[in-house]
Amino acid sequence: MIRCITTILATLALLLTCGGLAAAKAPSSPARIVAEYPHDNASSTQGLLYNQGKFYETSGGYGESFLAIVDPATGRRQKTQPIGKAYLQKG
Repeated sequence: MIRCITTILATLALLLTCGGLAAAKAPSSPARIVAEYPHDNASSTQGLLYNQGKFYETSGGYGESFLAIVDPATGRRQKTQPIGKAYLQKG
């Protein structure tokens, strides 16, 4: 049993040092910042939609989730609709 484990460990060490188990590269896409907007630092955005000049944002925690309409120019909520306390809003 010890000989088997030693053989497995030696094989793994050899593969790792020779690049036999090299990690595959994950695909990536370049990104660039095209605009920045003010945001309420106390809000942790879980879902975000931009439509007709307004941000629609979901945030909050269990029992405190809400949907808000936010003015992109100021970052202020124009309207806030609480989600029922029995629900956790995600996305």
